[in-house]
Amino acid sequence: MCFDPAATPPAIPADVLPQPSAVRSQALTLTTEDGASLTAYSSVPDAPREVAVVVLPDVRGLFDYYKRLADRLASAGHHAVAIDYFARTEASTDRGPDFEFMPHVRQLTVEQVLADARVAATHLREVHGIRDV
Repeated sequence: MCFDPAATPPAIPADVLPQPSAVRSQALTLTTEDGASLTAYSSVPDAPREVAVVVLPDVRGLFDYYKRLADRLASAGHHAVAIDYFARTEASTDRGPDFEFMPHVRQLTVEQVLADARVAATHLREVHGIRDV
């Protein structure tokens, strides 16, 4: 854990982004290559740039910090999808400070994480027409 669960992603400096884009965000369910349902969070900017981002949360999984990070990236013009590593092993999307993440971490494989990242990147390319993810 590299920051407090109540932390907020840093603001983008005004000299880098003088006019933030409006953002539309929503929960998203994607289907992975192996047929699993992947819970994710999508942030779409009103003024998109040519590069999108797949957000890979820390070991605690997809919780509010990473949703806010996706929103922050979208405000800078980048479509962003934050994925939930634990969608295969935990139906609940509540990832508050008391969430017991280690039992789910132990069930993850590198192949699953890569497959999840690929399906998020594919979503950004196919649904939003973004080439560079």
